[in-house]
Amino acid sequence: MTMIKRKTRDVISELVLAQAQGVHVSAQELQEQASKLGTNVSLSTVYRVLEQLKDRGLVSSIISNKGHLWEAAGKEDPHDHIICTRCGITKEFTDALVSGFGRTVAERKGFIFQGSRFDIFGFCSSCKHAQDQVLISALEEIITDARLLIQDSDKLLSAPQESYTAADNRLRLAREQTRKALEKIDQAIRILE
Repeated sequence: MTMIKRKTRDVISELVLAQAQGVHVSAQELQEQASKLGTNVSLSTVYRVLEQLKDRGLVSSIISNKGHLWEAAGKEDPHDHIICTRCGITKEFTDALVSGFGRTVAERKGFIFQGSRFDIFGFCSSCKHAQDQVLISALEEIITDARLLIQDSDKLLSAPQESYTAADNRLRLAREQTRKALEKIDQAIRILE
């Protein structure tokens, strides 16, 4: 039984450590890769092996919208990650200002600095463009609704007056339509802010 566990641990270890620099893999991807090599392993075993490797300093992990991702540790200089919260793309970077910040915070808090890692979250340029398109579509719809409300108000106000009561009703409706149009315009402005 110990031989099987060792072999499984070795396969998972070799798979994650063989990943190219900058590649972050999920436990599920490692399980699939192991299966292709003929090693059937449960997902819980993959996670257990990854945690053991992490405890030994051989791998590190990040959290993204794709879940927990793993990479080989120590293959390169320490680095940080910027992660798209929409598509999950993860890019590595190094920045002296960021690593200096980690050292400064540690020292101010009375810690002996050993290292820092920053995961920065946001939208990549592709996802930002897609998000912008969604916002533009929403704004176009809101502005179209506001325009229609104002046109309805104009029709109500310019209709021939049949009686004083009918004019009052048209004026009240026109004011209500104008109020709704202004609310739509306020909504558009809030989206733009």
